[in-house]
Amino acid sequence: MCRVHVLMVHVCQDPYVDPWLELDDLPLISQRLARLELHGVRCHASLLNFSSCPALEHLEFDYCDVSSAKKISSESLKSPSITYSLFGHDSRIRIYAPNLVSCI
Repeated sequence: MCRVHVLMVHVCQDPYVDPWLELDDLPLISQRLARLELHGVRCHASLLNFSSCPALEHLEFDYCDVSSAKKISSESLKSPSITYSLFGHDSRIRIYAPNLVSCI
C-alpha cells in the first residue's frame, strides 16, 4: 500500500520515439494520496478508477495519452485538470466526481 500524499510522474519526450511512458493497466491504491500529477504518460482504464484512493482531490494530466479511457471515477476528486492530452477521435471520457469543484 502506498503512503505517499503527492505523486508526480513527469516524463521527458523524444519526438522521434513513442512520446509516452506506458503505465500498467492496474488500479492505483493509496489511502493517503491527495494529489496525482502525470506528464507524458499513457493511461488505461484501470488506472483511472480512483475508488481505492479516497483522499485524492487533485488530478492533473498534462500531455498524456488517455485515448483508451472511457471513465475517470473518484468520490473525493475536487479539481481535475487535463491539458494538451490525447483523446480518442470518436469517444468521450465520462468524469464521475460528485465532489467536483472545478474542471480545467
